[in-house]
Amino acid sequence: MKLTLLRHATAQDHHECPDSERKLIDKGIRQSHQAAAFASTHGMKPDLVLTSPLVRAHQTAAIFCEDLQLEPPSVCQWLSAGARPQDMLEELQAYEAFDHIVIVGHNPDFSELANCLLDARAGAIRVKKASLIQFELYAFRTGGGTLNFALPSALMSHH
Repeated sequence: MKLTLLRHATAQDHHECPDSERKLIDKGIRQSHQAAAFASTHGMKPDLVLTSPLVRAHQTAAIFCEDLQLEPPSVCQWLSAGARPQDMLEELQAYEAFDHIVIVGHNPDFSELANCLLDARAGAIRVKKASLIQFELYAFRTGGGTLNFALPSALMSHH
């Protein structure tokens, strides 16, 4: 199964409102559209998009799904900020029948998950905001994935 991580796009600063309510700023909305445009151009049409319930992640996922004409994202509490790699992998087993799923969530969770899947040292892969990182997932455990690509948002822009 292909597993694509999409970290939420750029949101309001921490001091502007409670963390769970932080919304995307204009740059973040643009980044979300760019991620969808990249996916569309490269024929990446996931079967399913799962998202953290936090506003900034849900907005990122909703824009991505709408632009790709997919079903709206499914909200998963287990993708909330603070998710641990082992827990995410355990939850993902329920979706193993799908060919390709996208999950939308947070850091450091996604960086930890990426490093776990590759059995890499902590910090080997950093997942930046609105970046797309895709794995071929063979097993729901440490070292269970192969990296297909890691693309930061800046490389998806049309300038």
